[in-house]
Amino acid sequence: MVAAKSDGEIQYPSSTLVKNLNILAAGLGIASIVLDAVVPVVQQVGKKKQAKEGLERAISVMIFFTAIRTVPRLIREIRKLRAQVGTQVAG
Repeated sequence: MVAAKSDGEIQYPSSTLVKNLNILAAGLGIASIVLDAVVPVVQQVGKKKQAKEGLERAISVMIFFTAIRTVPRLIREIRKLRAQVGTQVAG
């Protein structure tokens, strides 16, 4: 995004653009984490009854561990998004 002007001066992207891109990146990070957690859960819950028989406990454990793995990452990304939005409002 750095463009050279004809007189040799370098022009950089505006700080507002950079802040907006940081906010977008944090939002996409949150969406990615949510999808990482939701897709396996939906795959397990969507199985046919015959495939589920005997696997209820395994599915419950998988959902539990997915939540344990996802929640800290999600909280970290939400904090990052809040910080980015806070700098946007303050700036």
